Amino acid sequence: MGLLVLVGLAFFGVDIVGGLKLMLDAQPEYLIPAFSVFCAALLARMVVWIILARVLNLGYRRLRSYVRLFLIGWSAGLGLPQGASTMGRAAVLAADKRSVGRGVVVDAADRLLQAASYAVLLLASAAYLSTESTKTLRTAGISAAIIVGAIPLMLAAAWLLRPLLRRIRSYRWIHTFVEDVITTLKEVRHTRPSVLAGILALAMVPSLLIVTSLFLTSRSLDIGLSYPVLMAAFAVVGMTTLLPISINGLGPREGILVAAVAGSGFNSEAGVALGLLWFLMQAVTRLAASASWLMSSHEEEDRTVTVTSERAETGSR
Repeated sequence: MGLLVLVGLAFFGVDIVGGLKLMLDAQPEYLIPAFSVFCAALLARMVVWIILARVLNLGYRRLRSYVRLFLIGWSAGLGLPQGASTMGRAAVLAADKRSVGRGVVVDAADRLLQAASYAVLLLASAAYLSTESTKTLRTAGISAAIIVGAIPLMLAAAWLLRPLLRRIRSYRWIHTFVEDVITTLKEVRHTRPSVLAGILALAMVPSLLIVTSLFLTSRSLDIGLSYPVLMAAFAVVGMTTLLPISINGLGPREGILVAAVAGSGFNSEAGVALGLLWFLMQAVTRLAASASWLMSSHEEEDRTVTVTSERAETGSR
């Protein structure tokens, strides 16, 4: 569905090829700091996820295990839709004989934190947007309304599918999964509100860093968008990418940025270039996460083989 947005942009006259050419003309003196800030945002994002996973007792003792899980989830979004990160982490948790249900709750809570931070940024940016950017604000409001409106539809679908859901729950592993989820949710209810508020405050840090990175990236393309406009655009893009409708946000991100750029009086292909540069930053970090995850996996395998061989030698003696 996300790729259809790009097709739709081309159909309505947006010069996608022109956006690619403009992207190649980005100024390195802005682009390099933008990428550095984006990497700092990713590091902050990982810290928030690890704190949340520890608060919800995911079960690992070593910090390295949490880092590995985060990298698996982040790298899974390179060529797969949203939700692949949760599936990837769930597979690792199952292989490690950990609670898959608890891991899913951690990821769901993480998504809720992201959505809350996007909502705060959207409200804050709305308070500062000038009358010249009302079109951008209107686009942001419509997009947010569509996303919020999808929630009751999903709940209604779940209500209609109750008989099927009850039948699925009768399977043993599904029953165990549901019980783990219920247990974890009960623990969340007993978590101190100050702890949850602190995690939400920390979740704002990576979001603000990404907006700063986006601001520097726009300057590398000579796009004079204000920080509040980019904050609103980022919030709407973030809400959109939480839905499993695109690969790494490709398509909706460019469409929203085209609306933001055009609403502020710039050429639409500048929004395409800005969105594609943002996409490339994410892709590079996801590739790096994949490489580090593979290296850690090989280290784990080598260590397992070493321990097994040592035990065999001890047994033979």
